[in-house]
Amino acid sequence: MDLLHPMASARPVLLAAAAIAFAAAPAFTPKAAEAAVCLERKALISYLSERFSEKPRALGLVESANVMEVYVSGKGTWTIVVSDPRGLSCIVAAGDTWEDIQLAMGDGPEL
Repeated sequence: MDLLHPMASARPVLLAAAAIAFAAAPAFTPKAAEAAVCLERKALISYLSERFSEKPRALGLVESANVMEVYVSGKGTWTIVVSDPRGLSCIVAAGDTWEDIQLAMGDGPEL
């Protein structure tokens, strides 16, 4: 069984634990990482690329120090990864049927 693949039966449980850990932790901490699927960044990114053909699609800062990235494949699988400044990366969500949405000017929710 491949625990890092979105179709693996154990992955939803691991991702739920990771999401709870990240939501409860004020910042990306070793305690939060214990519940998540975490690897050295280069190894995790390589795995996503080689195993699922997922490439980076978007990124942003989290808590001013960590980087959140979205990786997406042409088949629609996607993974959200959070990396800390030391190079530890954790999967915080994953799934399939990713779709890009093109919004026209003025479309979308009002802020």
